[in-house]
Amino acid sequence: MKRTARSLALTLAALAVFVALLAVFRLPLAEAGVKAWLTARGVTAPELRVTRLGLSGLSVVGISAGTGSAVTIAQIAIDWSPATLLQGRVETLAVEDVHIRAAIAGRSLTIAGIPLPAIGADDSDAGDAEPYALPLRRIDVSDAQIELDTPYGPLSATASAHYIDAGGEISGAVSVAARGEPGHVRFTATLGGAGSDRLDGTLNLADGAIDTPVLQVPAFHGAGKLRIEDFRLGTATISLTVPEFTAPSLPGGLTGTIEAEAS
Repeated sequence: MKRTARSLALTLAALAVFVALLAVFRLPLAEAGVKAWLTARGVTAPELRVTRLGLSGLSVVGISAGTGSAVTIAQIAIDWSPATLLQGRVETLAVEDVHIRAAIAGRSLTIAGIPLPAIGADDSDAGDAEPYALPLRRIDVSDAQIELDTPYGPLSATASAHYIDAGGEISGAVSVAARGEPGHVRFTATLGGAGSDRLDGTLNLADGAIDTPVLQVPAFHGAGKLRIEDFRLGTATISLTVPEFTAPSLPGGLTGTIEAEAS
């Protein structure tokens, strides 16, 4: 009996030590795990610091990756609860102060040394994939800056975005201001709709403007209906209104208005 009690006491003591060590070193272990996961997927020189990991979520700060820190993110915060984790979902994803340097060559986009799938690549097999839904209810991206090297010269853009899924009712907004050499473009797009594996919704464009040597549009706006299935655009009808435009590079310097609808 005494031997059994002693064994039980030693087991409980060992378990207590293990739990204490896990509590102390869980953040460094999480950092090492995330770095290994990124490296295994081709991300070079990943650096980050985990500041929160528990039943309420995860926070990572000081994120950088790629040659010359091609990608830097001040903070990523993911909030969850035990209930949402059991459902395979998280509550929110917030990304703050993003800086990305990327390059386009031909039809390929490279970010942090990782080539993404070619633009316009064949996705004929994608139709066999199971429908995919975002496993979270809200996304907020603030202060995103993108520097893009293109065959036509450098392009810089600032953007912010949010996405909310409130029980199947989906809404979102993206604001973009892009400037290249020469010219700039800006617009705000809002999206609303409903669906789980398929989104039937509306798209609105506002606060749009284009200023380039080829085309000058002081303002444009538009609205339309669209369907998105498995993150691919299914059907869409977009009406675009351009109250006034100037195309000085065309013979005679064309000016006028545009009202168009495309399906």
